[in-house]
Amino acid sequence: MSVGIKKIIRSFSEREGGFFVFLRAQCSAQLATVLDFAVTLFLFYLCSLGYVYATFAGALSGAVLNCVVNYEWTFKASGLDKRGIIFKYLLVWGGSVLLNTWGTYFFTEWMQHASCLNALFALLGEHCFLVAKVLTAVLVGCSWNYFLQRSFVYRPVRMNFHLKKKQNR
Repeated sequence: MSVGIKKIIRSFSEREGGFFVFLRAQCSAQLATVLDFAVTLFLFYLCSLGYVYATFAGALSGAVLNCVVNYEWTFKASGLDKRGIIFKYLLVWGGSVLLNTWGTYFFTEWMQHASCLNALFALLGEHCFLVAKVLTAVLVGCSWNYFLQRSFVYRPVRMNFHLKKKQNR
């Protein structure tokens, strides 16, 4: 790799600010999505697992990768408590998994029964769920994941205050 390309990558990686954080988050999300889809396709096509279960397993594997990359690189949160990050990430990820799994199911079923999409379903057949998975992943990633990860997960929010308050009752 040339020195110029390395310099550009280092500059992109080290810059702070909303736009650069957003770009790093998108890179992290893409890495996680590649792993998510690889696991989903492997389980669906090679292991004959149902598409809903394969989608869940893919989402789980992508989430682990995304959490680590976001902690180390995207949000540069190494000074924050790892247990707090994991707890908050699991809360957000739980919502994300539900939205991705049920969104994929909803759009797949809708495409199978929507008369205006009969030609698309005839063309794609059992692969129709992949279109639904991509559509759902984009919607959830842009509306749920990025916003909550930036404003909640990788911010110093004290969760133990709420937990201690309930323990004292």
